[in-house]
Amino acid sequence: MNELNEYLLNKFQTLTKDSSESFILYGSKLVTLLNYYLDSRSIDKDFTKILELLVCDRVQAVLDDACLKHILALENSANDGG
Repeated sequence: MNELNEYLLNKFQTLTKDSSESFILYGSKLVTLLNYYLDSRSIDKDFTKILELLVCDRVQAVLDDACLKHILALENSANDGG
């Protein structure tokens, strides 16, 4: 996952509602962030792909550092065509 992907996912997961904003505005911000994140991961809004991505992200969040680095290296080489 590149820095933009990480930033968007983290922003989506940690966005909090300001007391001055409505829940409609807060929900709109969440939808926008999620759409940007899905676009950055080249997910074409296919429900199955969205599920796979969310599960993959969650699994990666609990991996130890060595395993995570190995997986990220494999993802990067696949994205680079290698």
